[in-house]
Amino acid sequence: MYSLFFADEEQQDRFYLHGPGVIPPVRGASRQPKPDQLDSGLVQEVLTLECKNGDIRGLVTWLEQRLAQARAGNPPLHLWIQADQGAAPVGAQVLDGAVELLGGGTLDRQHGYQGLLLRLERANWLTELLAPVLLQNANGSNNTLGLILSNHTDGDAGHVNYCDVVGSAIRGSQPLPVRITLDVGAGSVRRLGKIVVSGGADLWDANGSFDHVLEGEAASAGAGCTGMSSISNLSASAGAYQNFQWSAVVETPVCRWTIDTARLNWLKGRGLRPVARFHTPPPANTRWRWKILPAGGSEILDQSAPAVLDASSRLQVLPAFFPPLQTNLAPFTSFVLEGWLECPSAGTKQIDLDFIHLFPLENFAYFQPVSGLDEEHSLVMDWPSGELYTANSATGNKSITHLVSGTPMVIYPGRNHRIYLLYETNSGFLIADTAQLRLTAGARWVNP
Repeated sequence: MYSLFFADEEQQDRFYLHGPGVIPPVRGASRQPKPDQLDSGLVQEVLTLECKNGDIRGLVTWLEQRLAQARAGNPPLHLWIQADQGAAPVGAQVLDGAVELLGGGTLDRQHGYQGLLLRLERANWLTELLAPVLLQNANGSNNTLGLILSNHTDGDAGHVNYCDVVGSAIRGSQPLPVRITLDVGAGSVRRLGKIVVSGGADLWDANGSFDHVLEGEAASAGAGCTGMSSISNLSASAGAYQNFQWSAVVETPVCRWTIDTARLNWLKGRGLRPVARFHTPPPANTRWRWKILPAGGSEILDQSAPAVLDASSRLQVLPAFFPPLQTNLAPFTSFVLEGWLECPSAGTKQIDLDFIHLFPLENFAYFQPVSGLDEEHSLVMDWPSGELYTANSATGNKSITHLVSGTPMVIYPGRNHRIYLLYETNSGFLIADTAQLRLTAGARWVNP
């Protein structure tokens, strides 16, 4: 062990327990090679600290004070371990701790020395400092400064609302929660409202990727649809959107897509949370439910819970569903995904559907606006700490513009990862809009 020290999460304000930075009365420390496993899932570091000369009582008092503060997380305290001189320190937040006197206790102090035992509780992993994660898509590669993402995906060059992380570039041995920074940038005056970020592992490789786009014009009519037409429009994804009409006041099948085996082989049974772009907001009090049917059949295999559509918005977060699972007897089998709509209003109802994106549930997060994200500001979701804030790009001042619900974005060493983004602004759900995404993460290990 080259050095051992307390510090904050950025390794600032260091207090060395072992190594070239120690100052009296500390002479050095030894670390129990294998931390004790606790029933809570945490581990307990056991350190033996040797003290000689200097203000030993003052040191004991400082350690007890600092551990009491760490227990409350105000301010947080991290233990950092540097295994050898050439390695980067790895550490974890100290969640609880205690100081014990060794040997003859205070009697030893009369002779100018003191042995201390530190018991420190922490998570069962150690992490490096946050570092940029390399991103790539059709708009760039090995990007750490902010990769451009469009607000849709179609066949046009650079029109992608996702970016990729290469698994071989992810260091460490443990899953890594990431810090996501969404930069609005300067230029057009706008405010981002609803924001959806999702992602998943193993959704692309050198041979292809999961096709997450269901274009509205690729749908066929459900049995309850009374009219359907494709409308060419330059402001729509792929240059067109599809309208669907129905007249029933009870739940009825309006639109359907066939999900083929090529898509299912990428999903491997994982859940999906579709997000839709409507060309115009849907009718008030409209509910959407998914039903899953076998290809060429009418039996309902499964159905989602219903979700009420937002009549003031063109971005709609639709109900989650789980594709049929693979069995031991057969590969993934294509199925029909059918949208059932219900609206109590009499007469003919209509939705104008541009596209639906199939987002993985595993990293799905929905950012609901409190005020909104203005130009020259960045939305920061720090999943390692759970902190969400908006930062002014010029001053760094923080504010709260969104609330978040969902699951953390986690990437895995050795596994390719894909991240998706869609959002709505105060000017609507504009597909020509772009934003920039940055990722940072700290490599994690169980053993330093």
